[in-house]
Amino acid sequence: GLEVEGYYIAPATKWDPETGQGEPYNQYTFGALVSEVEVDILTGMVKVLKMTAVYDAGKVINPLGLLAVIEGGSIMGLGHALTEELIHENGIVVTPNLHTYLIPTTAETPLNIQSIAVESPGRIGVFGAKAMGEIPVVLPMASITNALAHAIGVHINETPLKPERILKAIQQNV
Repeated sequence: GLEVEGYYIAPATKWDPETGQGEPYNQYTFGALVSEVEVDILTGMVKVLKMTAVYDAGKVINPLGLLAVIEGGSIMGLGHALTEELIHENGIVVTPNLHTYLIPTTAETPLNIQSIAVESPGRIGVFGAKAMGEIPVVLPMASITNALAHAIGVHINETPLKPERILKAIQQNV
């Protein structure tokens, strides 16, 4: 049969551990995410209505694959912001299953996730692609917490943004 083997060695980074100066990464991926939320001020429930994501993805090789990464990462990040909480008691995880560690379901998922890719080919990625696996998971936390702060007039610095935390913040801000 046909067999192909290949490898890639990334260029060395320049980093001086004594001074903490240099370029620790070969290239960066940039992005922005705007979330629109609806807050029920009587229950503290938050619903993410819309997410608009813009990412510098380098050269997009697989547009549908990129869309899946952005949407999936956005939903994972939504879970980090709103529902997922790993709780330990005496060194034991007490939220070890999907009954106690709550991940987003389709009910919590925004129906409208708009994804925009800005193509600026990278210097070292295959065909100019850039890493897109992490950034869609990271940005929703800041985007959702800031949208919530805009809606209720106060920042909450503890996640997940559970209804009881939101109600407490609203009551303290009145």
